Amino acid sequence: MHAVKLLQKCLRSALDPMHARRRDALLGSVAALIEGRRLVLMDLARSWSGCERVATPLKRVDCLLSNVHLADERELI
Repeated sequence: MHAVKLLQKCLRSALDPMHARRRDALLGSVAALIEGRRLVLMDLARSWSGCERVATPLKRVDCLLSNVHLADERELI
């Protein structure tokens, strides 16, 4: 979790204008990637912290990846 807090601090100027839910999904995905160490959609959902079921984080990651606003903001990040 320390890495996510470090990213929040370093990328504060890029993350502040983002929608709060999109920012939370992005940081949750980064935390799941660090925890699970695999960049596969299902593994990200399984490594999501605080969730007992896979369906909710799976949907969040899927929606995040298909979000056109995130695609526009990727250069800021």
